[in-house]
Amino acid sequence: MMKIENQHLAVDVQSLGGALVNARFSLPSGQVVSPFFNNPWRNESNSLRDELPDMLRDLGAEWPCVPFGTAGLRPDLPDAWQLGGVTNDWDDLAHGYGSHNHWQLNKTSPTEISAKITYPGNHPIEGLSRKIWLDVECAKIHFSLRIHARHSTRMPVGLHPIFDLSEYQNERCRLRIGGAGDAWTLPVELEPSSVFVPDQHGVDINNIARRNGGHIDARMLPFSTKSEDLLMLTNPGGQVSLDFLDKGYSINVNWDAAALPSCVLWYSMGGRDYYPWNGRVRAIGIEPVAAAFDLGVSYSQTKVSPLTKSGVATGVDLLAGETWTTEYSISLEGL
Repeated sequence: MMKIENQHLAVDVQSLGGALVNARFSLPSGQVVSPFFNNPWRNESNSLRDELPDMLRDLGAEWPCVPFGTAGLRPDLPDAWQLGGVTNDWDDLAHGYGSHNHWQLNKTSPTEISAKITYPGNHPIEGLSRKIWLDVECAKIHFSLRIHARHSTRMPVGLHPIFDLSEYQNERCRLRIGGAGDAWTLPVELEPSSVFVPDQHGVDINNIARRNGGHIDARMLPFSTKSEDLLMLTNPGGQVSLDFLDKGYSINVNWDAAALPSCVLWYSMGGRDYYPWNGRVRAIGIEPVAAAFDLGVSYSQTKVSPLTKSGVATGVDLLAGETWTTEYSISLEGL
C-alpha cells in the first residue's frame, strides 16, 4: 500500500489493479470523511475469501478497466443483443488483465503516485499507465490513464469509482447528472433481486419501470428494498455528482465526455446474499465508459447492437504503437 497526502486529502493506493483503496477528505469544518466504498471482507480470514478471484478478494474503490466488462459471450441476452461468433483467447478476465494483477507503483512526490502494468504478449494492449495526484487548492483527486496499444483494435474502456451508502437512510443521497438523464437498463436481470425492468431504452433516470409495477426515481439512494441493478446513462455530459443530503456535501466525478461518452451506474443495495457480499454492501458505482454496459469486448466492438444503432459509442479506437490518454477527477465540495 502506498499513501499520498496534503492538507485536503489522504489517499491510499494498492498495487493490485493499481486501485485507490481509500480517500479521506478534510472539510473546512475540520471533519474528515471517507466517501469511497470500503471493502468489508478485506481483512477477513477464512477459506471462502481465500478462494475468491484476486480482484474481488481485495476489491478496491476506484481503478481503470481495460477492457471494461465481463469476459466471453452471454447466451441469456434478448435476440437483438445476440452476436454469435467467438471470443478472443486473451479475453478471459472480468474488467481486464490490469484489474487482476499487480501494478508497479512509484511515489513521485508526497502528493503524486504513478503506476504502470505490462499486458501479456498475446493481448492487443501493450500496457497501461496512470497517475494519481492531489490538488493543491481544494479537496480534489486528479487521475490520468494512458493505454498503450500493441495492435489496432476497438476496446471497451471504463473507470470504476465506487462510493459507500451504508451509513445513510433510504433516499437521503441524490445523483445529479451533468448532461441528459437518458438511461438504458441492462438487457437482462443482473441478479434475481434486480428491481429495474430489463432492456429499457432511453428512459428518464427519474422514471425507471420496476419489475413489480410502478416506477422508481433512480437518482434517490439508497433504495428502500434490497436490489442489484445496472443502468447506463448515454449522454451524462462528463459529470455525475452524488449529494449526501444529511451531511451537506457532494462528491463530483468529472471526466472527458468526448473520450468516455457514457456512464454505467452500478446499484449494489444489499441484493447479493452470497459470499463475500452477504447482503451487507450498499454502494453506488459511478463508472464513466465507452462500452456496452459491462457486456465486454464482443458487444462493444459490434456495430449492430441496439446501442450502436442508436448512435452510442461503445468502444475506443486504438491504433497500433500509439497511446490513448484521458484525464478525470473526483472532488468533494459543500452543497
